[in-house]
Amino acid sequence: MFRETISTYLLSSLIVLFLPDVQAAAPICANSIPDMTWSGTKNITFRFQALTFTDPDWDYLTYTASQIDGGPLPSWLTFNAATRTFSGYPPVGTSKWQLRVIANDGTGNFAECDFALNIVTPTPLRQTGQTTSYATGDDGNLKKGIMRSSEDFVDKGDGSIADEATGLVWMKNADCWGVLPWADALTKIRDLNTGATTCDGYTGTDRDWRLPNRFELQSLIDYSRRNPALPASHPFSGVQSNIYWSATTYAGNTVNAWNVIIDIGRVYNDSKTSSYYVWPVRGGQ
Repeated sequence: MFRETISTYLLSSLIVLFLPDVQAAAPICANSIPDMTWSGTKNITFRFQALTFTDPDWDYLTYTASQIDGGPLPSWLTFNAATRTFSGYPPVGTSKWQLRVIANDGTGNFAECDFALNIVTPTPLRQTGQTTSYATGDDGNLKKGIMRSSEDFVDKGDGSIADEATGLVWMKNADCWGVLPWADALTKIRDLNTGATTCDGYTGTDRDWRLPNRFELQSLIDYSRRNPALPASHPFSGVQSNIYWSATTYAGNTVNAWNVIIDIGRVYNDSKTSSYYVWPVRGGQ
């Protein structure tokens, strides 16, 4: 009995000793992620298939996503690894993103699948909001353009509002810092992006805020209303029926910059040393 036990032990030891060092097999990108073209103006959501990646060892796979060059996803696009879902509000205009999904098996082995995401979102011309007609052929009679909808504005829950009609994201608080000269307004927004200053109510982490250009600021205006001339269902807070700076310099006199009077929607220009309100925006093309 003792001799059999020793023999069995020695045989087992020899088997273990001479077993080859089997390395874990790497996962495989078995089914490519097709290139995608998005031509809408609404929220984009898509997911890749569960069998895009396979693993010979049946290891559990975890996923990450980035641009092909290793850079992070564009700020408007998020990736949920648990559901394999990409989502976000694409910018207005045309752009092309080369993206990569990496599947990791937990042993250091991984596989990559690359695909292209093409964004072709039109810059919409919207109705002014005027519905009363004062003469045949006037704006209130024809109502040309895309109609504003109460569903255009989406509260992102972090102190910012997405305008799905334009692809822009506005600060929900329209009175972050009171009135400022034009140069100070630009500086304040740079400080917001570096974390040197904050805007009351904003809890997000985006760092690409900027001063809106003249047309972007005017895109908020509803000319059927006044005091302020914004859509009746707008979700913003702290809106001042006053003058807001744009980032656009007046070509006729470059010491001036364009502004929009939110009270009535009038577009004007004034000296950059004047002090007006600041409404940060992000997104766009």
